Amino acid sequence: MTRGIEIIAQAKENETILIMAGPGIGSKNGKPAINPSPMEQIGQAIREALEETGLRGAVVTISIPQGKEIAGKTLNEKIE
Repeated sequence: MTRGIEIIAQAKENETILIMAGPGIGSKNGKPAINPSPMEQIGQAIREALEETGLRGAVVTISIPQGKEIAGKTLNEKIE
């Protein structure tokens, strides 16, 4: 259910790759509640960007500005 939804990723240089849940993204066990396939795609995009820039790592925060409202229309209303 991500078609047409605004998704924002903000990155800051870091020693390793770390993906964080921002506003509008749920979390489970301290990690972003993002399905495995999209999470792998996000990780791959981060690795490609790091390779292009020559950086070692990044903290990337994924957020959905209207996430709370969107979640209310789904089976998963537990988002932060």
